[in-house]
Amino acid sequence: MSAKKQTFEEGMAELEALVRSIEDGEMGLEETVAAYERGMKLAKSLEKLLGQSRGKLEKLLESGRREAMEEADADF
Repeated sequence: MSAKKQTFEEGMAELEALVRSIEDGEMGLEETVAAYERGMKLAKSLEKLLGQSRGKLEKLLESGRREAMEEADADF
């Protein structure tokens, strides 16, 4: 059975749940440290996903600008 890749939204929901659990103060020390570690890994993964998405959007925007300029040049 292969693990399903977590979406950004699922990762954020998990991170928010971890933060709430840590802030509640109901977990023991080991559980808190494990939750913190998991949260740090999630945050790093989510930051990477955001960076990838930003890069894709920048490429699309640049491509759109180029197309618009080419169309404008063709009109002259």
